[in-house]
Amino acid sequence: MTLIDDFFSIGQWFTEGDDWGCSIKLNPEHIIYKAHFPGSPVTPGACVIEIATEILEKKYQTPLRLVAVTKARFKQVILPTDEPNFVFKIKQIDDQQLTTNVSVQSGEVLFAQLALTCKRQ
Repeated sequence: MTLIDDFFSIGQWFTEGDDWGCSIKLNPEHIIYKAHFPGSPVTPGACVIEIATEILEKKYQTPLRLVAVTKARFKQVILPTDEPNFVFKIKQIDDQQLTTNVSVQSGEVLFAQLALTCKRQ
């Protein structure tokens, strides 16, 4: 199940030195928010990881399979009304595998830090 263009949409792409990223807009009406948690919805951590993976697929225009999450630190809840930036620092990339650190932030607010490894399908 893909989340792009349903649970979230990509806004502006940007580059910050060697890092790159994009802003996203969440869909507060999505069914996931009706279940997680009714009346006080928050974005599930698994969805944050999936969003990062789908952004990587969009950026590199290739299907990827997430093979490892070596860090997942969730510092603040992400509300459906938030519009966080996903900032990627690519650690390794070759024909088969991509390893990256991801920060999910909005201004000074750090929502999450991830370390992901994906393989090309």
